[in-house]
Amino acid sequence: MAQHDDDGAGVTRREDDGGVPDAPLSPAGWLAQNATFLLMIGLAVGAVWHFHGPTGVLRAGLVGLGLGLVIFVHELGHFLAAKWCDVHVKTFSIGFGPSLPGCSFRRGETTYMLGILPLGGYVMMVGEGADEEDDSPRSFKRKTVFQRMLIISAGVIMNILLGLVCLLLVFRLHGLYRTVPTVWQLDTGGSGWEAGMQPGSRIDAVGGNSGLSFEDIRVQVALTGGGTYLDLKLEGRDGAKVDLPVMPRRGPYDSNPVIGMTAGQSLRLPDARQAPKGRVTLPGSAAEKAVDSSGAGFEPGDVLVGMSQPGEGSPMPVTPLKDFFDWRSRLIQLAGKPVVVEVARADGSCRQLTVPPAWRVALPATLAMGPVAAVRAYSPAVKAGMLAGDRITRLRVTVGKAIKADLDLVKGPTDPSRLRGVLVEAVGASPALVEAWVNRKQERVESQPLPEPLRMEWDASWNNSEDVPMKPDSPQSVPQLGFAYRIETIVAAVPAASPLRVGDVIVKATWPSAGEGQKRAPKPADLETRQKQAGDRAVTSRYDQGAWFLDRLAESGDGSVQTLTLTVRRGDAEQTIEVPCAVDTTWPRIDRGLLLMPDSFLEKAEDLVSAAGMGWRATIKMMQTIYMNLLRLITRDLSTNNLGGPIEIAAQAFSAAEQPIELIMFLGMISINLAVVNFLPIPILDGGHMVFLIYEAITRRPPPAWVSAAASYVGLAIILSLFILVFYNDINRNFLAH
Repeated sequence: MAQHDDDGAGVTRREDDGGVPDAPLSPAGWLAQNATFLLMIGLAVGAVWHFHGPTGVLRAGLVGLGLGLVIFVHELGHFLAAKWCDVHVKTFSIGFGPSLPGCSFRRGETTYMLGILPLGGYVMMVGEGADEEDDSPRSFKRKTVFQRMLIISAGVIMNILLGLVCLLLVFRLHGLYRTVPTVWQLDTGGSGWEAGMQPGSRIDAVGGNSGLSFEDIRVQVALTGGGTYLDLKLEGRDGAKVDLPVMPRRGPYDSNPVIGMTAGQSLRLPDARQAPKGRVTLPGSAAEKAVDSSGAGFEPGDVLVGMSQPGEGSPMPVTPLKDFFDWRSRLIQLAGKPVVVEVARADGSCRQLTVPPAWRVALPATLAMGPVAAVRAYSPAVKAGMLAGDRITRLRVTVGKAIKADLDLVKGPTDPSRLRGVLVEAVGASPALVEAWVNRKQERVESQPLPEPLRMEWDASWNNSEDVPMKPDSPQSVPQLGFAYRIETIVAAVPAASPLRVGDVIVKATWPSAGEGQKRAPKPADLETRQKQAGDRAVTSRYDQGAWFLDRLAESGDGSVQTLTLTVRRGDAEQTIEVPCAVDTTWPRIDRGLLLMPDSFLEKAEDLVSAAGMGWRATIKMMQTIYMNLLRLITRDLSTNNLGGPIEIAAQAFSAAEQPIELIMFLGMISINLAVVNFLPIPILDGGHMVFLIYEAITRRPPPAWVSAAASYVGLAIILSLFILVFYNDINRNFLAH
């Protein structure tokens, strides 16, 4: 049977006539033959030009060449190994699609061609297909098992070597910035919060492994199996060493196991290249309104070196800042007051800018306080005997012998979202005793009040803790006492002008479309918690999403009234209402809207030998991480939502192409990923072929034809299913999610 191979240069070669080519096509004929393909390429280039300009087209070209190089190196490995084993290679192609005019030639027995789309390539060998002839001594099928193993694995080996070279170049030429693993914000009720991680402390080691970056720790946490503790070694800001076992957890809103923390930042603003759209402040924020004596604001590359000292009667005097946590501590103490910030500029000058106070946005309603969700280890709440599930009905603060606050949390006016601030104001700077009256649910008995209040000593060492409800089901906390409580989405009280009513249950919330360049309204926030119980029965709780909802609303203000679209359940029916939410000048925000860079260190090699060592260790670690990710996907400890496909790869590569060194790093990662994934024991992949060859080496005969055929169909089904999954993830992540 004749087989036709289009060499793409307008020449059609036929294998049954000895490879004698037909007459070459004219340029016009070539254009007519490939008009559809060229039109698609032109539309893609035009779209990139429209959205990103000529520099975007250049970056897209670099991405195409880079990704093409990764796959080309893979195919080059197969080609070189096949030639070394004396296999007849019919075609070696760089890229797909029709070849460029004049970019195809035959040298010896092999046709070499350059496709118009430089995203990969292929090697065609005699005897490679199931129906290919195998009577030639130079057929792939006639080679020894070891030779065929070498040919199959050569592509993977080349990709690992390419990844190693890329990482070597990164470590030698530029270095890799790694985030310092200091604990900043903690997710209230998360495993790190419950274990008692102290903000400002630094993670020195995890499970005996020291010298880790925040990125390393995040990967290690994500790959932890269910029910497994991680042994963390931390160093506090006072130099104290602490051993802390923490069990990462995966909640309903987590795609992989987490401990619920963010890393500290530096005191440096982004430079002109790093600043998003040239901005170093959030739009509409207090920092954007800050000015110095000449009327100028914060500029890219500024470094915060000084700030107003708390306790003084005016924003002055300014004293030097020690670090990021000193900055945050002063912001907490000066919340609601103007502050003066001193910055050092790249030209060596210093400027002092006055930053006005920032205010939170308030819902025109008070939501109901829910039960205790979690208690922190070693905290006053634990020592007093408080348990998750307790309902706090009353809190009383006593300083010395004086009662500073007596709060009715059932029928009183206290807003549960402001409880921490109310207690801080009542306590002041003196030691205090806080008594809590709680209702506790007994087994098979209705919730009943305990006979005596729980007595807790106020722990002022947690005054600078920034616990944040990071997830929709995260609770609210009082860190000085060490308990976190739910805020239900049931409206408990409303002012006269509010469109909400007492008893309304907020089901969904939609924020107005107000972001720069935002072309569609944000996706509604579903304020329902879904958890799976025994028997995979879905259980829905509607009353514990309020902490995250109110915190997100409170931190979204830019000084103007926002109108939320809320879906509420009123009686037995649901209805949608517009709710105006105004800035509350009695409720200050901590953050002023400055965009600070991560606190990072540069990991760079001093010579080529050390760069090779660092690149090798990074390559091995990356391969181990990929295999562990795959294992956690199988055990369902890692969500398939983390998988990305062609769109996600192209998007990340396009972003990395802004800086050559970042693109080199990204290509190295992709090359190693390709090597690992391609060597999985899945039929039609190189790893699947290797399994068959191992079987043949053991049994001294190839597997039956029907087994190979069936396995190929199974492998194809797996690959197609995976492609559909990652393509769906790509669309959802890049076009549908908000």
